[in-house]
Amino acid sequence: MDVTIGRCTAGEIDDVVRFINVHWKPGHILAACRPLLDWQYRETDGSGYGFILARRRNDGAVLGILGYIATRRFDPSLASTNVLWLTTWKVRDDAGVSGLGIQLLEYLRVNETHQAIGAIGLTPSTLPLYRTFGFAVGEMQHYVRPNPNNARFELASLTSQRRSVSLDQSNRSSWKRLVTDDDFAALRFSPNVTTLPVKSPEYFRRRYGRHPIYRYIVEALVGPSGVVALLAMRIAEHSGKKALRVVDYAGPAAAFAAVGSIFNPLLEEFDAEYADVYNAGIAARVFMDAGFRPVDPDGPEIVPDHFEPFERKNIRLWYACKGTTPVLFKGDADQDRPNQVTEARR
Repeated sequence: MDVTIGRCTAGEIDDVVRFINVHWKPGHILAACRPLLDWQYRETDGSGYGFILARRRNDGAVLGILGYIATRRFDPSLASTNVLWLTTWKVRDDAGVSGLGIQLLEYLRVNETHQAIGAIGLTPSTLPLYRTFGFAVGEMQHYVRPNPNNARFELASLTSQRRSVSLDQSNRSSWKRLVTDDDFAALRFSPNVTTLPVKSPEYFRRRYGRHPIYRYIVEALVGPSGVVALLAMRIAEHSGKKALRVVDYAGPAAAFAAVGSIFNPLLEEFDAEYADVYNAGIAARVFMDAGFRPVDPDGPEIVPDHFEPFERKNIRLWYACKGTTPVLFKGDADQDRPNQVTEARR
């Protein structure tokens, strides 16, 4: 069967939305919320979207799509270290074209300059397939830091308050909250280019400061000679109870231990039961020095990941990456994405 493969143009995005609704999941957030779709996938010049499409040549029917998020979208200066995050990868069951999914991936690999390709949130059954394609696969570690002033946990099930250290809150003065564009523009911060994905102040501004649905808290750790690290978080809520979710970090791995100084004040400020973070690539000892402890996904403690809708269970996050050994957080790829929006946001 004759098939054409190419990048989604601005005029083809409605076909992508229909495909997602029919062949991926009816009512999926990307089909239901155009502002989110545009923010996450539309090129800044409006020329197209981050989807590779396979069409049947004789009637133009879409047979498969591969969505991707390029880190350069959030800061063009990152083009030389661009990482491609695979998202919606689906071929119709009735496509009748052998290996079409691989053809989509190969087209992306050849036509989008990059240093690495990765995906987060994989099902265990797909891991052997990624290994076959030459990807390294692994599981992100989940960490939690309980609020030391919280006597009862309703979102999570925590067996003890151990490792919830009470660090000197005066260290809060070393942090600056970034709210306006000028706050981000004024930063003196040199991204760590030795590990991927590389993230800059502009990346944090566009990825977290300009999100169309979520309201993120972005903080900069300031040292004597400039900004040491950037931290992105948001509040997740269920039945009036709150969790502080750390979704991204940019800076030296060892410096994450200094992040511990900010959490007691933040947990108190937002009245959160706990803070949690997913990571791959940074040693567990660093997180423990920051007052966090690992969550055993099969153990007695439960630290929920799904809030839309809320599920009181542990979630394992598997990832695959090709081209580098990455340092990953939940804000990478499309893992920290809304699943539900109000009618006013559609």
